[in-house]
Amino acid sequence: MNKLSKLINQLEKNDLEKIKLDLETGNIKRIIEKRLEISELKTCPVCNSNFQIENIKYSLTFGPESFKKQACFDELDCMEYFITNYIKVLKEQSFP
Repeated sequence: MNKLSKLINQLEKNDLEKIKLDLETGNIKRIIEKRLEISELKTCPVCNSNFQIENIKYSLTFGPESFKKQACFDELDCMEYFITNYIKVLKEQSFP
């Protein structure tokens, strides 16, 4: 049984009636579509601007082999700023 079925089985009748009304009026569809739209956005870690996943211009994979991370940038200057500051942090950690 999936998560949604389990959740529905745990709800009171009053809550189920409200959900049914939301389903009939299209509110649930709008909520799901908005949530999916948000998950398709990336945020630049430098300037915090949002952009669509398909519009990624620059990305960088970094970190130790055991814990790789990926950062996506909207413009080259943001990527350059990130790399410069990441190198400074690494140098500070290497030489206490």
